[in-house]
Amino acid sequence: MTQRIHSPLLHKKRSARISPQLHRRERERERELMAAVGDPRDVPGNQNSVEIDGLARFAVEEHNKKQNALLEFGRVLSVKQQVVAGTLHIITLEAKDGGKTKVYEAKVWEKVWLNFKELQEFKLVGDAPAGLLKSEE
Repeated sequence: MTQRIHSPLLHKKRSARISPQLHRRERERERELMAAVGDPRDVPGNQNSVEIDGLARFAVEEHNKKQNALLEFGRVLSVKQQVVAGTLHIITLEAKDGGKTKVYEAKVWEKVWLNFKELQEFKLVGDAPAGLLKSEE
Protein backbone atom coordinates (compact mmCIF):
# COMPACT_ATOMS: atom_id res chain seq x y z
CA MET A 1 0.00 0.00 0.00
CA THR A 2 1.42 3.37 -0.97
CA GLN A 3 1.03 6.16 1.51
CA ARG A 4 0.88 9.75 0.27
CA ILE A 5 2.69 12.53 2.02
CA HIS A 6 1.51 16.11 1.96
CA SER A 7 4.55 18.19 1.13
CA PRO A 8 4.62 21.90 0.49
CA LEU A 9 7.28 21.10 -2.11
CA LEU A 10 4.74 19.18 -4.15
CA HIS A 11 2.33 22.12 -4.35
CA LYS A 12 4.73 25.04 -4.60
CA LYS A 13 4.33 27.30 -7.61
CA ARG A 14 7.57 27.61 -9.45
CA SER A 15 8.52 31.07 -10.63
CA ALA A 16 10.68 31.74 -13.66
CA ARG A 17 13.45 33.05 -11.41
CA ILE A 18 14.11 29.70 -9.65
CA SER A 19 17.20 27.98 -10.98
CA PRO A 20 17.11 24.48 -12.53
CA GLN A 21 19.40 23.27 -9.69
CA LEU A 22 16.77 24.24 -7.13
CA HIS A 23 14.08 22.36 -9.09
CA ARG A 24 16.34 19.29 -9.15
CA ARG A 25 17.00 19.53 -5.40
CA GLU A 26 13.24 19.85 -4.75
CA ARG A 27 12.52 16.74 -6.85
CA GLU A 28 15.29 14.80 -5.05
CA ARG A 29 13.87 15.85 -1.66
CA GLU A 30 10.36 14.78 -2.74
CA ARG A 31 11.71 11.35 -3.75
CA GLU A 32 13.49 11.02 -0.39
CA LEU A 33 10.29 11.89 1.49
CA MET A 34 8.26 9.36 -0.49
CA ALA A 35 10.88 6.62 -0.02
CA ALA A 36 11.11 7.22 3.74
CA VAL A 37 7.53 6.21 4.51
CA GLY A 38 7.32 2.51 5.22
CA ASP A 39 10.99 1.71 4.56
CA PRO A 40 12.99 0.24 7.46
CA ARG A 41 15.60 2.77 8.54
CA ASP A 42 18.75 2.35 10.62
CA VAL A 43 18.63 4.01 14.00
CA PRO A 44 22.27 4.78 14.81
CA GLY A 45 23.16 4.89 18.50
CA ASN A 46 19.69 3.66 19.49
CA GLN A 47 21.02 0.22 20.44
CA ASN A 48 22.12 1.85 23.72
CA SER A 49 18.69 3.26 24.56
CA VAL A 50 16.73 2.00 27.52
CA GLU A 51 13.59 1.73 25.36
CA ILE A 52 15.27 -0.51 22.76
CA ASP A 53 16.96 -2.58 25.46
CA GLY A 54 13.52 -3.16 27.03
CA LEU A 55 12.01 -4.17 23.67
CA ALA A 56 14.89 -6.60 23.04
CA ARG A 57 14.43 -8.17 26.48
CA PHE A 58 10.68 -8.40 25.79
CA ALA A 59 11.43 -10.20 22.49
CA VAL A 60 13.67 -12.77 24.21
CA GLU A 61 11.09 -13.35 26.98
CA GLU A 62 8.25 -13.79 24.48
CA HIS A 63 10.37 -16.16 22.37
CA ASN A 64 11.20 -18.19 25.48
CA LYS A 65 7.49 -18.46 26.38
CA LYS A 66 6.38 -19.43 22.87
CA GLN A 67 9.19 -21.91 22.19
CA ASN A 68 9.75 -23.15 25.76
CA ALA A 69 13.35 -21.98 25.36
CA LEU A 70 15.89 -20.66 27.84
CA LEU A 71 17.69 -17.91 25.96
CA GLU A 72 19.45 -15.29 28.07
CA PHE A 73 19.49 -11.75 26.68
CA GLY A 74 22.97 -10.34 26.09
CA ARG A 75 22.96 -7.02 24.26
CA VAL A 76 21.53 -5.12 21.29
CA LEU A 77 23.80 -4.99 18.25
CA SER A 78 21.73 -2.84 15.87
CA VAL A 79 18.26 -1.44 15.36
CA LYS A 80 16.08 -0.52 12.40
CA GLN A 81 12.63 0.98 12.62
CA GLN A 82 9.78 0.88 10.14
CA VAL A 83 6.70 3.09 10.38
CA VAL A 84 3.59 0.94 10.04
CA ALA A 85 0.39 1.24 12.08
CA GLY A 86 2.75 2.06 14.91
CA THR A 87 6.43 1.14 14.73
CA LEU A 88 8.08 -2.13 13.78
CA HIS A 89 11.41 -2.41 15.59
CA ILE A 90 13.86 -4.75 13.84
CA ILE A 91 16.43 -5.56 16.52
CA THR A 92 19.59 -7.57 16.02
CA LEU A 93 20.68 -8.90 19.39
CA GLU A 94 22.98 -11.33 21.14
CA ALA A 95 21.59 -13.98 23.46
CA LYS A 96 23.09 -17.03 25.13
CA ASP A 97 21.70 -20.42 24.23
CA GLY A 98 23.13 -23.12 26.48
CA GLY A 99 26.21 -21.04 27.25
CA LYS A 100 26.94 -20.25 23.59
CA THR A 101 26.38 -16.67 22.39
CA LYS A 102 24.32 -16.41 19.22
CA VAL A 103 22.91 -13.58 17.13
CA TYR A 104 19.15 -13.26 16.59
CA GLU A 105 16.85 -10.88 14.76
CA ALA A 106 13.64 -9.90 16.51
CA LYS A 107 10.76 -7.91 15.05
CA VAL A 108 8.64 -6.19 17.67
CA TRP A 109 5.52 -4.28 16.64
CA GLU A 110 4.67 -1.43 18.99
CA LYS A 111 1.75 1.01 19.25
CA VAL A 112 2.75 3.27 22.12
CA TRP A 113 -0.58 5.12 22.26
CA LEU A 114 -2.39 1.79 22.88
CA ASN A 115 0.24 0.40 25.26
CA PHE A 116 0.59 -2.48 22.76
CA LYS A 117 3.63 -4.51 21.77
CA GLU A 118 3.85 -7.88 20.08
CA LEU A 119 6.68 -10.13 18.95
CA GLN A 120 6.17 -10.65 15.21
CA GLU A 121 9.25 -12.71 14.42
CA PHE A 122 12.31 -14.09 16.20
CA LYS A 123 14.94 -15.90 14.20
CA LEU A 124 18.49 -17.13 14.55
CA VAL A 125 20.95 -15.22 12.39
CA GLY A 126 23.99 -17.28 13.42
CA ASP A 127 26.74 -17.72 15.96
CA ALA A 128 28.23 -14.49 17.26
CA PRO A 129 31.58 -13.80 15.60
CA ALA A 130 34.48 -13.75 18.04
CA GLY A 131 34.95 -10.01 17.54
CA LEU A 132 31.38 -9.26 18.68
CA LEU A 133 31.40 -11.30 21.89
CA LYS A 134 31.11 -9.44 25.13
CA SER A 135 33.93 -10.24 27.53
CA GLU A 136 32.96 -12.75 30.18
CA GLU A 137 32.70 -11.27 33.67
